[in-house]
Amino acid sequence: MSTVTEEVKNDAEIRLIGFGTFKKNQRAARKGRNPQTGEVIDIAASESLAFKSSVKY
Repeated sequence: MSTVTEEVKNDAEIRLIGFGTFKKNQRAARKGRNPQTGEVIDIAASESLAFKSSVKY
């Protein structure tokens, strides 16, 4: 798992045959709305880990 983590941090896409693919997703900064007050807020850009299973059901 440490190898997968390090490679994904370096923008690599890791494919494990018969299991799935790990990659880094990037979300752009955007505007959002506070549901309680209706106030417009800024949502910062972020990165997250994505996993896509190679198993089809």
